[in-house]
Amino acid sequence: MTASSAMLTGSIAGDRLSEDEIYKKVRSWTAGFKARRDIGDLQEIISQPFIESWIENRLKDQDPIVPVRKDDFEAPEQLFIDIWLTAPPDSTVRYYIGGACDSLLSRLWAKGPEPWETSLLALVGSARPEQCRRLLFNVVRTGVFARERADLGLDILWLNTAASYEVQAPDLIRAWASLLTNDRYMSIAFRALAHDPELGVWYLPAYFSALPTDQSDFLLREAMRLIAEHGAAKCIALLQTYGSHLKALPSFPKAINAALRDIGLPEVPEIPASKDLVRPEELKGGHETSKYADIATIKPNKTRVAA
Repeated sequence: MTASSAMLTGSIAGDRLSEDEIYKKVRSWTAGFKARRDIGDLQEIISQPFIESWIENRLKDQDPIVPVRKDDFEAPEQLFIDIWLTAPPDSTVRYYIGGACDSLLSRLWAKGPEPWETSLLALVGSARPEQCRRLLFNVVRTGVFARERADLGLDILWLNTAASYEVQAPDLIRAWASLLTNDRYMSIAFRALAHDPELGVWYLPAYFSALPTDQSDFLLREAMRLIAEHGAAKCIALLQTYGSHLKALPSFPKAINAALRDIGLPEVPEIPASKDLVRPEELKGGHETSKYADIATIKPNKTRVAA
């Protein structure tokens, strides 16, 4: 038995299982997984080292338990996404998968790109384990990628995976905002910011200013879709509330209304010409009144785990 195989023994109940026993039990469990969806049985078998080894082997196309069905064009990570979605949010299964993903991501980040890195990032981006948040957000903060990783386009996948999490700390918001001027990353950065629709509206002018002319109409429509996902009425209200900030670009209100029409939403009514028409506590649109004018004052959002 190898050192890695030795780690596969044991269960959360503290029982000592041989490698053959644990494989046999998990193989039996997976055979009826799609019909039973019984996560409780799996919890009594696995350990985090086992899950980590299983994920790595499967993503490397070396799964000894449930070989990938290549004829069905099955993504190797899909089995673990299905298990994650079936498991309760506070389950041991999710905790083990999250810890395994964090360990594997850390190893890949330290070593350099591997062929199965794309699949691991797809798994993390779908499940969004809490344990992976710190590493991914540090990647955003540094914004530095190895040349080999960037040449393979993996830098975009890493940032896309980080952007799937809700934005939290003010320094992370600053990091995403700084990427709005980067042609390669600007749309990823805006998607990350738009998890908070208020942030999305606040950064619309900066994003629009950086967009290539030949793509600005399409990308602005997509930006408005992201904000409107939180509710059409909320989207329109935020555009009105931040009207004076959005008017910093003379042509921008017209572009916003064109984008709103294109996605089937009503145009934004005319913004009041004077701040005196609105009570100060109701007006957040000016640089001096917006809670995002001083980005350091932003309070972290409450973390939500993917359902």
